[in-house]
Amino acid sequence: MGKQQLKKVSPVPVKIFLSSLLVLLAFSPALSPALASAWLGRMADAPDMPERTMQAPGTWREITVFAKPLIDRDSLIESGQPAPPDSGKLVYRGGLVLTSKDKDFGGFSAMRFVPRQDDSGLALLAVSDRAQWLKTDIAFDRQGVPTGLGKPRMAAILKHDGKELKTMEGDAEALEVTAQGLVIGFERYHRLDLYAPDEKNIYRYQRRILHNRLVDGLNNNQSLESVAQLSDGRLISFAENPPGKDGGTINPGWISLPANWQSGGDDWVPVKFQTAPDFAITEMARDKQTGDLFVLERAFSPLAGPRARLSRVKAAEISPGIALPAELLGTLNIAFGIDNMEAMDLRRLDDGTLLVYLLSDDNFSINQRTVLLVFEVLE
Repeated sequence: MGKQQLKKVSPVPVKIFLSSLLVLLAFSPALSPALASAWLGRMADAPDMPERTMQAPGTWREITVFAKPLIDRDSLIESGQPAPPDSGKLVYRGGLVLTSKDKDFGGFSAMRFVPRQDDSGLALLAVSDRAQWLKTDIAFDRQGVPTGLGKPRMAAILKHDGKELKTMEGDAEALEVTAQGLVIGFERYHRLDLYAPDEKNIYRYQRRILHNRLVDGLNNNQSLESVAQLSDGRLISFAENPPGKDGGTINPGWISLPANWQSGGDDWVPVKFQTAPDFAITEMARDKQTGDLFVLERAFSPLAGPRARLSRVKAAEISPGIALPAELLGTLNIAFGIDNMEAMDLRRLDDGTLLVYLLSDDNFSINQRTVLLVFEVLE
């Protein structure tokens, strides 16, 4: 069970500002909370790791993760502290700050909730920039706010030959769970690959399903950041930014035919998505109840700090060859405790409440942190 501390911290706690007075001399005020939030977990809180033993490539290894609860909205209101204001149709609910001394922990760019092996609840499955899987059981309160982790473990993402992927060829940025297996989107060497577990629960490469040649010309570090499966079985994937030095706001994407993506053919058709200026697409997820597609964008500037936007595309309006019409649900900033939000998944409670979970990529930087946040989507 991941170690957990009873005392909760607010999304931007007062002690962060106190501990950041010196940093203010060198960094903008917008960055100080993020920096101090990273320090809050990376030093005393992060547990020591045992010496790692040699394992077969792709084998799961247990790690220790410290999960510090953020103060949820109800607790903030009850204590008389101001809760972050609603942003459009997004209502802050709470979350966790995650830390570990394991060298591979961090850089998480995509996530999905999957059933635990014993079907007793949910696990969080994520992929990282360093070609690593993260899988951990996760517990929630009645409001759907994550309260702790259990059995956290990591494994290397493997190549077609069974060897471990290296960073430049293994920069995993997107993830989707399908009946055929797990689809991973990679950048730098742009592609979508299919993986499935073997009898030892090691995720093995199966085949390429979107070839590098179809996305040739995308920027080296700004390519396939998102993938989702639509209700009719098609896959859809968007690049983080348009190709070219100057970029733009019309992002290229691709939609497969309903079932032909499984064969790894070239039968993908183009689609577009218009982002806000300075924002880039980092993730997508489908609401399984409505079929609507949710799109996450992020931005950063020294003055404004990290920001994120969440939009929704109605299922009936998802069509190739066009810029998908999207409804902006809300824009988030550091007041909500966000960092570099790159991963997302959706979950509905028994009463139908729709929740969106966002996970940050800390870029393995002391200036950033790994946070798992939850927002209610007002419908």
